[in-house]
Amino acid sequence: MIIEKLRDGVFSWISAGDDLDVRGDLQTHADKRCGESCSWLFEDERFRKWADTKSSSNILWYTAPPGSGKTVLSSTVIKHFEKQGLPTAYFFYSFSDFTKRQASTGLRALALQLLNILKTDIPDRVKELYQEEIARYAKNMRLSALTVEVLHQLLNQCPLAYVVIDGLDECMDDVKAREMLSVLLNQSVYGTIKWFFTSRPDGQIQGMMDGLKSATISPPMTIIQTEIRSFLTEGLGGMTDIIDEVESFVDHSEGSFLYSQFLLDTLRGEGVTCDDDIRRALNEFPKGLTGYYMRTLVKLCDKSDAQQDLVRYPSSPGISAFVNYILTNP
Repeated sequence: MIIEKLRDGVFSWISAGDDLDVRGDLQTHADKRCGESCSWLFEDERFRKWADTKSSSNILWYTAPPGSGKTVLSSTVIKHFEKQGLPTAYFFYSFSDFTKRQASTGLRALALQLLNILKTDIPDRVKELYQEEIARYAKNMRLSALTVEVLHQLLNQCPLAYVVIDGLDECMDDVKAREMLSVLLNQSVYGTIKWFFTSRPDGQIQGMMDGLKSATISPPMTIIQTEIRSFLTEGLGGMTDIIDEVESFVDHSEGSFLYSQFLLDTLRGEGVTCDDDIRRALNEFPKGLTGYYMRTLVKLCDKSDAQQDLVRYPSSPGISAFVNYILTNP
């Protein structure tokens, strides 16, 4: 009873009042996978070398443009290891959720998963840290250094673990995240910990990865376009009369699944009920993601003030600034 109470206390202390169960996120992203997309990664020699427990390559950075399917790929990697029964911890940073764009949130979520993965009792040092903090009336684990130390102690007890962190560039306090991860990954552990990161190309993240001597995979546009082609073909389904036009929209997508999803949503939308409507929608659809955003923002200028207010603060800070500029400079 005392042991269970202590364990519950440690879980509560680490979670700090946040819902850090990320299994739903994993399933949501995994469900978006189209057929056998992302499978090419498992044949890539760099991935195979990193995943091999006998290899000294323990850090792999997958970097690709925004909207190119990195999160779905991350979920596929996680499912790949889980299917083999390998211990796997993961987190998806996200602009769209305030909690999930905080640097420490991801590390605390990993810590909770590792507590469940470990077959042994809670490490003595973690117990000590917990009891010391409770004695100071600190009911939640919020300090960065403390979070790093707790996660390191848990990783140190794992004979083997695969850790997947998706969307490192979507972390709002990115400087803090890089500092915490750099400290953590530079510490030695007894077992084998394989780290897999994804992000868009970013100079600061590049610098961190170079310092950590990580392996890097940046997919050629041909691979991304192949997967977008399959995504569009499957999504168009019975619209056999326009399948031949898929190739042109693959080119217009600029490697963005987001653009491709917007296209499918438009063709399935209200008012598109016959071949003529489909043809009109295709002819009017913007060529490229920037064109789609511009058309959307122009339309916003005709909306009421109340409707415009709803989009002044979307999840992405960059888009937020752009939307505000368009709405205030008609």
